[in-house]
Amino acid sequence: MAHHPLSFRKYALESGMRLYWQKRPSMPWVYALVTVRAGHRYAVPGKTNVAHLLEHLMFTGTEDRDYNHRDFTQFKRWCREHGFGIVNGQTGYDAIEFFARAPIPGVPAMLDFLADLALRPLLNSGLDKEREIIRQEREDEGGDREQELQRRLHVAGLGDCHAATCHLWPKDAELDALTYDDVRAHHAGTFDPSNMNVVLVGGGHVGEWRECIESSFAPVYRDFTPAPGLVPLAFDLPSERLMVFRAGHRKHTDNLTYSWFVPPLQHHALPFVSETLEDLTIRSLRERMRAVYSAGVDITRTSDYTVISLSTSFDGANRRRVRNATERIIAGRRLIIEQAAQSIPSLLLEDQMPDYNVEQAVEYATGFINTGREPPAPARIARIGGKMSPADVADAVARLMPFDRAIVSIVENG
Repeated sequence: MAHHPLSFRKYALESGMRLYWQKRPSMPWVYALVTVRAGHRYAVPGKTNVAHLLEHLMFTGTEDRDYNHRDFTQFKRWCREHGFGIVNGQTGYDAIEFFARAPIPGVPAMLDFLADLALRPLLNSGLDKEREIIRQEREDEGGDREQELQRRLHVAGLGDCHAATCHLWPKDAELDALTYDDVRAHHAGTFDPSNMNVVLVGGGHVGEWRECIESSFAPVYRDFTPAPGLVPLAFDLPSERLMVFRAGHRKHTDNLTYSWFVPPLQHHALPFVSETLEDLTIRSLRERMRAVYSAGVDITRTSDYTVISLSTSFDGANRRRVRNATERIIAGRRLIIEQAAQSIPSLLLEDQMPDYNVEQAVEYATGFINTGREPPAPARIARIGGKMSPADVADAVARLMPFDRAIVSIVENG
C-alpha cells in the first residue's frame, strides 16, 4: 500500500502522553516535535508574556545538563556532539513546541534530551537577556505598528478582554514585571506528559521510540491538574468594521484584507472555500482587471476561534476598484459557483498527488493536535471532497463570510 505523507498513527501512552507516528522507511533519520498545551491562552491575566518567556528560559539549562554559558552557536555544536541536530522552540496561541532531528542511532539521546528540556528545566538564569531577545523578535515581526494592527483586528472580532487580544499586544511593563516564580508557576500548571503530544516522522521502529518516550517523559509534578478552559466567545458583530493604517514602509503597494472571526471549526468545506476564493480573486482582479499584484486566502485555526482572511496587494490608486471588485466576489454566489466548478476538481487532483516534506506533514498534524482535534485520515478527506459540489462551496461562503461580519483593514505604504 502506498504511503501517504499526511497519514499518522496514534498511540496513547501510559503517562497520558499521545504519540503520533508516521513511518517513512527510506529515511535514515527521525524528526521529532513535542507540543505542550501551554501557549498564550493559558497565561494568567496580566502575565501575557509568560509562555514565551518560559520557552526561552527553558534553553538556559536543565537539572542534568548545564549549558547556560553557551551561545546559540555553541549550543548547536553541543547538540551535534551528543548525537542529534539542533533543538529549537516556538510559542503560539495554543501551544509551546520543541523540535529536533537525529539520525536513527541518535534518536534515543534526542528524545531523552527533549524530555529533560521540557520537564526538568532549571528556570533560574537568563531572565534579562531573554526579555531583550523577545523584544527584538517582536521588532523583527513588524514592530509596534504591525502589533497594533493585529490587536485592533482581534479586539474588533473577539472583544477587549480575551487572551487572543492580550497576547498580541504585550506591554513592556508586563514583560519587565515577570519573575522566575511566574515562569515556574506557568511551567508547573502546564508541563505534564498528560498535557503533551509528540509527533515523530522518519525511519526506525515505533516500538523502540515509544519505549524511549515512556521511559524519558515521566511526570515531575504530583496531582497535576490542567489549566481550565476559557469562557466561550460570543462572536457578536464586529465592534469596528473599517481600520486604516499608515505603515510607513517604502513600498509602492497597499494592502487590503477582509477578515472574519468565527467559532472554532473543522469545516470540511474550508479548503474548497479557500481554493475557490483565491482562484476567483486572482482571475478577476489580477488577470482580468490588472488591479492587484497578489491575492490570497488564509485560514488560522485556534482552540477558541477561526479567522478567515482574504487579502490583496495593489497600487494605492486602485483602492476603490479593488474594494468594489472584492466585495462583488464575496457576495457573488453565481461567480463562486462557476469558479468552484473548476477549483474543486483541481484541488481533488492535487490531493491525489500529495507532495509534503517532513516539516509540512508535521505542521499539518499539529495544526489539528494543538486545537484538540485529531488529524483526519486522508481517505476520509477524499470521501468528503468527492461529495463536495459548487453549491456547497457557495453556501459555506455565505454562512461563514457574511459581509456584515467582515472587518476591513487597509495598510497604506509609501
